[in-house]
Amino acid sequence: AEYMGAVDRIGVFVSIVSTKIPFKGTGKEYIGNEASSIKDAVLRAIKGCCSQLKVKLAGRQQLRSRAERKRKLEKYVPMVARSIAAVLRKATEDRDSFSDDDDSDN
Repeated sequence: AEYMGAVDRIGVFVSIVSTKIPFKGTGKEYIGNEASSIKDAVLRAIKGCCSQLKVKLAGRQQLRSRAERKRKLEKYVPMVARSIAAVLRKATEDRDSFSDDDDSDN
């Protein structure tokens, strides 16, 4: 599966343990390919687990993204605010000095 650019592969081993399987002794250790209902049930269970894991991983990634965004905002917002304040202060000073120059011409 590919998640956020990383490729992870997992192996799943299934052990079927039940008193309802009608085999005695070592026959329970191997269930042939003809047991498609068991194979389908195991596959559905694995897909269900993967779906739950996907939701959990997506939630965790969303939390990380929010934390990273917050950290960047906390880092850069003060600098941007100071820069904007400096520009506005300079614009106000320029406007005031321009107004003073106009008043002295009269």
